[in-house]
Amino acid sequence: PPSQRFSPIVSSRGTMSVLFPPLLGPRTLFLFLFFLATVSAAVKPKSPHIVLLLVDDLGYHNTALTNPTVNSPNIVELLATSGRQLLRHYSYKVCSPSRSSLLSGRMPIHVNELNAPYVNSSLGGVDTRMTLLPEKLKEAGYNTAAFGKWHLGARQVANLPSQRGFDYHFGFLGGGEDHNTQHSYEAFDSIDLWGGSNDSPNKERNGTNSCLLYGGDAVDHINNRVDPSQPQFMYLALQNCHAAYVAPEIYKDKNITDYPKNNNNFDRQAMEAMMTCADEVVLNVTTALKERGMWDDTLIVFSSDNGGPQYWAANNYPFRGGKGNDFEGGVRVISFIAGGKNVLDPSLVNKPVKEKIHFADWFSTFSSLAGVDPDCSADGEDVPNIDSIDMSSILFGGEDSVVPRTVVPLSSNAIIVEDLNGIDWKLVTNSTIYQDTDTGFWTPNTWPTAENYFPQSPFPSIAPLNATVGYLFNLNDDPFESKDLALKFPKKAQELKDILDR
Repeated sequence: PPSQRFSPIVSSRGTMSVLFPPLLGPRTLFLFLFFLATVSAAVKPKSPHIVLLLVDDLGYHNTALTNPTVNSPNIVELLATSGRQLLRHYSYKVCSPSRSSLLSGRMPIHVNELNAPYVNSSLGGVDTRMTLLPEKLKEAGYNTAAFGKWHLGARQVANLPSQRGFDYHFGFLGGGEDHNTQHSYEAFDSIDLWGGSNDSPNKERNGTNSCLLYGGDAVDHINNRVDPSQPQFMYLALQNCHAAYVAPEIYKDKNITDYPKNNNNFDRQAMEAMMTCADEVVLNVTTALKERGMWDDTLIVFSSDNGGPQYWAANNYPFRGGKGNDFEGGVRVISFIAGGKNVLDPSLVNKPVKEKIHFADWFSTFSSLAGVDPDCSADGEDVPNIDSIDMSSILFGGEDSVVPRTVVPLSSNAIIVEDLNGIDWKLVTNSTIYQDTDTGFWTPNTWPTAENYFPQSPFPSIAPLNATVGYLFNLNDDPFESKDLALKFPKKAQELKDILDR
């Protein structure tokens, strides 16, 4: 069941109640007036095809967008020629809650903070009373399809993709499976592979590397199953780059030799090869869209689902932490948008988006582009309404403008609040332990190497928790979270704690 702390966390736009009112300090007011004055030059797209592409457990420093040694040229070219990087894109710290937030439009604290380990018996996922994004887009005439990882609940038929708004689905229901055989380590080693319009077993299709399997089916869907004249929503959730690190040999860079050879969890060569394969999927999808005459009207959102597990082979340099904790390395994810000429105005291409955007915000943003009301108050009196903010004007321009998001509740244990002076304060109240390992450390630019990997060798000191209320950081001055200010500014720390506890 959802958390009972469910006052919607939205801006002042619309008719929904506001838990945290927008703080119109000098910076925020300036930005608001700037948007009013400038964004009208571009035109917000109407009912574009939408491709939402997630890469699993991708580290912030594991693509050529930030690390030129990683072989991923296609996303670099896509961003450079038709995209905008999202510099402050926030997710949850682990898989299932991120996806629950993304497709429900609710903050994880209002929908799901459980990373359910067992597909057929665990709680978790999205309350079946909640309207999901594909259901909302179908109200606007979209055809909807999902590929790859679900991880949004599968205890009953009502949890399945075909019952949550997807016209077509091909993928697996759990949080992980063998990349080559599709045998699930979460469901008694059975083949976790389902598809079609009613999620029937597709075990006869197993035996292909998951990146090629799900990416290939997405391309086949574009080529053979869609009507280009109908708006399409494609949710492509690759299992790459989730451990265990496995990739076809063709994608491996044989020049990467400086990594631990005694443990697959530290296999940097295989992990980066998984990203190279994901990069090729992006190329194949965009090529198929162009060949079908759909690209000019297509929006792509590319993102990791959470920070990479830097306690294994992922790297979130220069940020602190990774998957499983609320430091920036665990929740600030590598991402960008890209689109054809009718979606993203050329004047905006290659201009990074600096505003804070949360996974939940895509619900209202996509609904706005589709021309449908995002409000979900009809889901039930005791069901949290959406927390989503329409970011379309920030991303694409247009006549409407929005006060940027000033509050980001990352989890029950962490929150970011922008004050009246435009300072982003962040409170983290929980420990840095994840999977019995202290993960609150920083990694170097190249990670891991044969002589430098966890836990066999020392790391930069983990900043201690000096105050009982938690860690307090000024992200404007210290985006790498190295200076805990909780003892210096105890009232500010308590102020954020009080907001988080509401």
